[in-house]
Amino acid sequence: MHKDKDDGLHRQRDLTAFDHTPLDGEMFLQALNGFLIILTCDGEVFFATHSIEGYLGFHQSDIVHQSVYELVHSEDREELQRQLMWNSFLPPESSNMGLQDVLLPENCHLLERSFTVRFRCLLDNTSGFL
Repeated sequence: MHKDKDDGLHRQRDLTAFDHTPLDGEMFLQALNGFLIILTCDGEVFFATHSIEGYLGFHQSDIVHQSVYELVHSEDREELQRQLMWNSFLPPESSNMGLQDVLLPENCHLLERSFTVRFRCLLDNTSGFL
């Protein structure tokens, strides 16, 4: 409970509607209809959802803290490495900005990325990549 001050009166307000539970994350993953993988700037798999096994055949615990470059097609590795560099797509007028400047809310659009890489797949014998 949280007390709000309103015209000199104290009212109690229930904040449980704003509480986040692990169930919220599970519902997100179900709605995703895929998997989520979080990488470090060096290409290390920091986190992968357990649903990755159903899509690529890799068990979650087998790829966490491993290099993502071993999971993607050799022709896509250079592009992935370029995408993971925070300053690789800064426009010329912003090229002298430091990371702290780019992380400001008004500049965060400079970090947006949209790209495609082919992942190795253990579930399919055709080409081995999706």
